Amino acid sequence: MTCRLLLADGHWLIRCGLRSVLHGVGGNEVVGEAADSRTALSLTLKLAPDIALLCLRLPDDGGLSVLRLIKHQRRAQKVILLCDGSGEHTVREALRAGCDGFVRKDASSTELLAAIRSVQAGQVYLDAEISRRMVLSDHRRETQGQSGPLHALSARELAVFNLVGAGCTNRVAAERLQLSPKTVEKYRAAVMQKLRLRSAVDLRLLALQLADVQSGAGAGAGAGSAEGGTIHSGRFASPT
Repeated sequence: MTCRLLLADGHWLIRCGLRSVLHGVGGNEVVGEAADSRTALSLTLKLAPDIALLCLRLPDDGGLSVLRLIKHQRRAQKVILLCDGSGEHTVREALRAGCDGFVRKDASSTELLAAIRSVQAGQVYLDAEISRRMVLSDHRRETQGQSGPLHALSARELAVFNLVGAGCTNRVAAERLQLSPKTVEKYRAAVMQKLRLRSAVDLRLLALQLADVQSGAGAGAGAGSAEGGTIHSGRFASPT
């Protein structure tokens, strides 16, 4: 399957390196390049690539600002942010803005190609190192608190949290719990409110973090359903 890519980075050498790694490999086709934020936004909206790869430190406004503008005007546009090494807060802000993937610039070509394949398939991709830092950060905050984040959930809400967090759609969760999809949606909304989560991505991220802490894996844990998608090391199924 062909994947049309837009590359946006302020450094010509980095763009050349990305093009040499990606163009013509695995069906990838680089259809445009941008050296600054304004050009990146303009070309993304004009060319409608399958995926836009934006440097987080893109000259002028930065990749995060361009991401927000792109998603505001074309929500379905897929965007991967490339970073030198970002803090947990920046990653969370990017996810809330609709970012489809976060990859470090020192990642291998294999990792970058895996990220592109995952995002093209509708998943949200975080590389293993970024996932590890976020898990450890949340674990530190949780251990400093008085109780875990799920203590306020009822038994039924906890069951819905576990199934949705594992990638199940509302319909699949309803079948497993022998409830109607509307009832599952009500429980899901209650979970989101009690845990102060803004999106399905936040819910699945929290589920992954708690699974990692409990298992001691530290770098990603997996659970899945045949229909709802999969959460595993480095990847999160797209919200439904």
